[in-house]
Amino acid sequence: MSPHRDFHPRFMRAIDRWRDGEPPEPCAIGGLAVPAFAVYANTGLRACTAALEAAYPSVVSWLGELAFEPLAAQFARSHPPVDSRLFLYGEGFAHHLRAMEPQSEWPCLANLARIDRCRTEAHAACDAPVLASAELAHLSADALGARVLALAPATRWYHSAASPVLDLWTMARQGDMAPQSIRWRGQAVLITRPDDEVLMHELPLAGIALLEACARERPLAEAAAAAQAADPDIDLQALFAQLFSQCAFRSLAPNPNPTTLNPQRLP
Repeated sequence: MSPHRDFHPRFMRAIDRWRDGEPPEPCAIGGLAVPAFAVYANTGLRACTAALEAAYPSVVSWLGELAFEPLAAQFARSHPPVDSRLFLYGEGFAHHLRAMEPQSEWPCLANLARIDRCRTEAHAACDAPVLASAELAHLSADALGARVLALAPATRWYHSAASPVLDLWTMARQGDMAPQSIRWRGQAVLITRPDDEVLMHELPLAGIALLEACARERPLAEAAAAAQAADPDIDLQALFAQLFSQCAFRSLAPNPNPTTLNPQRLP
């Protein structure tokens, strides 16, 4: 076989060794000099770590750049990009940080990373019209309860039942690390992108149950019941007003599974 014909598989084997943190074998990549390969490999690694630094600013702020870089490099070696758009790189970085938690002084890092990722996904989501609450006014309570609220493409959410995730994220972005000053409680965050601006708002924990029901295409009556089951004292009118004001929904659609409709009415 010509040395040029098998260059590509040998080059890819060398890339695999780099991903495993091993140097390329001598002469493993044929006509490409090892120093040239090292330049290529190092450039790829730096591009990945730079993309992670841009995508996870709260984690960088919390840890500092010197501590963040080896974590990012470790992730990049085992998770090569699968998309040419590097601003979307790092989907599994929160899982990587979660796996590092036993070795970390700050187990909240994975929560910060998940919120950063939600913001990236909201920014990259496609444009779509948003649903105004006035568009629901002509429907009866029974008809409304049988419809499905479709989420806007950019709508994201995250919560922790035990940690004030939004307060910690805000603290990290502001660079003022004083977690002892935060009231420790469960917290949820809603992320939307009206008018091309990514916005973040604290959301009642019951709102997570409602949004997850909507994401599963459950009728509105069931979604409201899920929120009440999560918190019997939840003010549903205030919750829906918040979600509509923050442009969380795209449209009101018929129930795709009408035979599964829970007959419970909206309060």
